[in-house]
Amino acid sequence: MTPEPSYVVDTSVLVRWYLAQVGWEHARKVRDLYIGGEIELVTVECARYEMPWVLRKKGLLAGALTLPEYLAASRTIDDFGIAVFVPDADAIEECAALSVTHGITFFDAMFVLHSLRSGSVLLTADQRLARSAGSLVATAVLEGI
Repeated sequence: MTPEPSYVVDTSVLVRWYLAQVGWEHARKVRDLYIGGEIELVTVECARYEMPWVLRKKGLLAGALTLPEYLAASRTIDDFGIAVFVPDADAIEECAALSVTHGITFFDAMFVLHSLRSGSVLLTADQRLARSAGSLVATAVLEGI
């Protein structure tokens, strides 16, 4: 039996499960494949905070989500059972270094580091991140971006 493909999903992918931003069709296909057990997804601890923050601004306050939809979406990572990488002090230091050496945000460096450590493909809607991280890890950008 072949193992399922594994992806580190960043916040830009998770947000598109709820908002019809460019690339949302592919993001929702990824979600459905995960729910069906065909692929494995993992994310990093900061996504548990970043996703509700983005959905509040771009979803709830913009009128794209109702309060009940927003509240339910804020639980997605946990309710869907997506594995979460929780960094220790060494990982945080490594992310700080990656953010400087590769010109990416500290938060993006968290996703890159876990992809690097796990060997999983980094799936994102951020072309700039994919370019910056492409020399370190395998990356994939959502279709339609």
